[in-house]
Amino acid sequence: MIKLLIIDGLNLVRRIYSALPVADNGNPDILHFLNACDNAFKHMLELHQPSHAVCVFEHYTSTWRHQLYPPYKANRKPQPEAMLASFSKIQEILKKYDISWLDIDGYEADDIIASIVQATRKHDCHNLILTTDHLMAQLLDGQTQVYDHFKHLPINRDTIFKRYSVRPDQLMDYFALVGSGSVNVPGIAGVGAKTAASLLNQFDNCAALIDADDLPAKVGNKLQGHEHAIYLYRALFSLRRDCPIGGNLKEWRVA
Repeated sequence: MIKLLIIDGLNLVRRIYSALPVADNGNPDILHFLNACDNAFKHMLELHQPSHAVCVFEHYTSTWRHQLYPPYKANRKPQPEAMLASFSKIQEILKKYDISWLDIDGYEADDIIASIVQATRKHDCHNLILTTDHLMAQLLDGQTQVYDHFKHLPINRDTIFKRYSVRPDQLMDYFALVGSGSVNVPGIAGVGAKTAASLLNQFDNCAALIDADDLPAKVGNKLQGHEHAIYLYRALFSLRRDCPIGGNLKEWRVA
């Protein structure tokens, strides 16, 4: 069986960069950063023993999410210039370990990863996604697992239910209701985490919730008139699985 390691590259290196002590110039020492990245890639190969590996990055000025909702991620600070300038060195490190680099202009890493998983459906392939992003749990199934490299723990159905009180396949519905400050999506005013989880446990998804005629008046009043926003926000938290990934499993083999 093929064992494909899919690394959420920017998620990984950004956390490594942020965890390092700051030098006199206000940035972490780049050599220290690159050594930490080298050690991380080496460790994950030794730990997970993949037959194939790909590290997914992203670069874009606008994506389909920005077109749907222009304020998307508008509150985010730019990535550190010193870190971005070191990406050519990170590519060299990946090449040393036979880990392929993949980015697609105009697409976020989460959609690229979802598209890779979709493309492997026709193969006898086990996918292991390394990320801290809980939204990747939407991809969980018998063929695909998600693993937090920093906590050294799987992100599975139990992880998601313990944190959000919903199933992994309900995460886009959950965040459509509660929103997420990290991507500048507000959710529905007055609907908090407990209310959203309770509603989804009862009605399963946003579509059924909107169509329900037995909602408590207090909740119904909060949702009324916001149906379009709910569907819009749900789309923003969903993963596209049709990115033109181009590469193939043969190219991602680890020697």
